[in-house]
Amino acid sequence: NLSSCYTTVPHTRIACRAAAGVGSAHRVVVTLAGQRSTSAATLGFAPPTVLDVQPHVFPSTSGEGFNVTLHGRNFGRASSAGTGGEGPLEWVEFGYPNASAAQMALIAAGLGSSQPTMEILRLPAPARCRVTQDHVVITCIGLPPLGWGTGLSWRVRVAGLSSEWTSRAVLSSGYAGPTLASITPMKLET
Repeated sequence: NLSSCYTTVPHTRIACRAAAGVGSAHRVVVTLAGQRSTSAATLGFAPPTVLDVQPHVFPSTSGEGFNVTLHGRNFGRASSAGTGGEGPLEWVEFGYPNASAAQMALIAAGLGSSQPTMEILRLPAPARCRVTQDHVVITCIGLPPLGWGTGLSWRVRVAGLSSEWTSRAVLSSGYAGPTLASITPMKLET
């Protein structure tokens, strides 16, 4: 909805305030003295942006998965768990979208730090993820552990608009490194 409209150029141009929203191609209709406009004017909102993911390090051995919180902009209105989670959030994706099989092998071996390519994990809304604070926070629950790697990238889709993948230079997240629980000495013959 547009509000507080006023004329900026008589008979030619008006300016209005738009409430926070999401999506694109929203049709604009102006009514003046009972007459409706006939133009095909539309307006859209900026796509979502992921600015931070918490925690930055995820457990690599959690059988039940883990929870994550994404902070950003243009995520849409919060959806309540009791309503079926309806809202404009469509999905959250994370993974390694841009590297070769060789880079993947290095990452798996713990020898590489560049961002590997793998099947991207898509978490559907509202089953796994939902907006929990209007426009700025998404919470995802029970994310299945992939088990290894750093430099995960994230992106979201809201009302038909997708964010860019997060840049590893700006936002770095990943799985905790391996933990050595014990060492059993081998008997060496001399």
